[in-house]
Amino acid sequence: PLLCEVVAATPELELVGEADGGERGDLAAKELRPDVVLMDVRMPRLDGIAAATRIKASLPSTLVVLVSVTHPDDLRHEAGGCGASAVLSKGALRPGRK
Repeated sequence: PLLCEVVAATPELELVGEADGGERGDLAAKELRPDVVLMDVRMPRLDGIAAATRIKASLPSTLVVLVSVTHPDDLRHEAGGCGASAVLSKGALRPGRK
């Protein structure tokens, strides 16, 4: 997946886990306690905004960055309400891009 490629191409980052849905992402974050969570907005069973809300409630110091094909400006209100630190467009993410 794109997010894993971006992390792998960035020496300063270490991938400590990944999940295939919001519920699993929430559980993985609680178990692994990462510094940063990159969360796709659109996921099965529990979307990224709901999962981010859960993660921030249990891990307030963890930064959650939402990633979406939707333009970030269109998600700012929702993202702010869930405690996300940022919203990025998938188009802006490319492995090795500076």
